[in-house]
Amino acid sequence: MLSTMATFSSVLQLLVAILLIHYPLLPRKRCRLERSTTRAIYGSYLPTRPALYKDPDVLSAVPFMGRLYDVFTNAVPRPSAQTKKKYNQVSAAFWTAVHSVLEGKVPAEMALKQLEMQLERIKGSGS
Repeated sequence: MLSTMATFSSVLQLLVAILLIHYPLLPRKRCRLERSTTRAIYGSYLPTRPALYKDPDVLSAVPFMGRLYDVFTNAVPRPSAQTKKKYNQVSAAFWTAVHSVLEGKVPAEMALKQLEMQLERIKGSGS
């Protein structure tokens, strides 16, 4: 029985070693890339992989995609990570300030000062 267990253990170790060697070589990445390409071509979904914005197949199917590369690489996420639960308050304050300037109700300098004071109040009001 001991020799059977030793043989089983050796075979198991060998299988684990084989999987560890071959796992990184499995075609997972290619499958994801193919799915992203298909979604871009047939659905005009914006790819999350920068290379697809320059892919000839994608560009022939969706020509405007090439112009979006700079947008994709220079995008800035919403500041929700920094503002956390106060994101809605910050967003509303910013929107109100911009809107008041665009309507001509408040000069930009004054709107910025008011926005800064309001953001300080929001920041100081706890979580």
